[in-house]
Amino acid sequence: MIWADQGELYLVMADDRTVALHLRGRFSGCPGNTLVVRRIIEPLISAMLPSARVILSSGYMVPEGASLIAPAVTAPAPA
Repeated sequence: MIWADQGELYLVMADDRTVALHLRGRFSGCPGNTLVVRRIIEPLISAMLPSARVILSSGYMVPEGASLIAPAVTAPAPA
């Protein structure tokens, strides 16, 4: 959903207690981003790191040292 709405997701930092993410692009200002964060991103992180909290920032400026998270590329279905 992030990439479909011309957004970008960056991993700013992660440890056992905190995962910091940054949204950039059109999706960062989209009203749907709260739904995606609360219903998709937070549950995925919680499944892997149950005690971690998610910190989310957004805006044009990407925090120093952040890494772009690229969407998974799937192979086309056989014809």
